[in-house]
Amino acid sequence: FSPQPPSKSLLYKIISGFIQDTSPSQFVEAGCAVCGKLTPFRNLIPLSEIKDRLK
Repeated sequence: FSPQPPSKSLLYKIISGFIQDTSPSQFVEAGCAVCGKLTPFRNLIPLSEIKDRLK
């Protein structure tokens, strides 16, 4: 009646996904250089990459 225990590969997948989803890089925020709004760091583009677009 009870389900089988999860396989090692399934446990690995679950734990790896949890670690990736809760890593500090998923929560770090910085202010947008244009509007100052706090934005997840992973969504920001460094100004050095867009200087040519600002001219």
